[in-house]
Amino acid sequence: MVIQRYGSYFTKISVGDQVIGINSPSKESTFKQSKFGAQIALQSMNHPDFDGLDQLEGNKNNTNYSIKGPGEYEINEIFVNGFVSRAKYDGVDEQINTIYSILFDGINIVYLGPLQNTDIDEKTAEDLYMADIIFIPIGSDNVLSADDAFKFIKKFSPKIVIPIGYDEKKNKSDLETFVSNFGEKMSSDEKLTIKKKDMEAESMDVVVLTEAK
Repeated sequence: MVIQRYGSYFTKISVGDQVIGINSPSKESTFKQSKFGAQIALQSMNHPDFDGLDQLEGNKNNTNYSIKGPGEYEINEIFVNGFVSRAKYDGVDEQINTIYSILFDGINIVYLGPLQNTDIDEKTAEDLYMADIIFIPIGSDNVLSADDAFKFIKKFSPKIVIPIGYDEKKNKSDLETFVSNFGEKMSSDEKLTIKKKDMEAESMDVVVLTEAK
């Protein structure tokens, strides 16, 4: 599995020819657009920063499936559960932010999107406890502070934590605070390559992904 971050919340997860694209920004967003083939496109919230699903082009041999909210989905042996949370984003009134749980190549992934309220329901918490990898927002407006994000994620003990939702220049201090709470020095890579066997480690590691070109 290869994981790359193309911007604030825009994420690509791939295993061979199978690709999941999460929160591709639309042409109306101020975030940079990138195009790549994705068989599954996920959207956390109804907002231009997340709803550019048409930017993710399915390749010629696969159907491009778009998932825009809560529910249970199975696509080509990839299992996706969407859970309801509510959040404000970019000055917009409170609306649904879908938390996604993804089972892909034997690895349990939870993508929190622009999470604002850590008071999640029991079913969502169950999936968080089973997660190998959790993507968590930090630093920007109307999401978790670096300290609150650390307190929240520590309860679930995933093997890997990947921060999202921050601006690499504006929120650098928040990112450094988040990483230091784990007792680590901040380092970053453009992509994370991981296998199921790597999930056997008992430690919890933070992976900071620089914006992919």
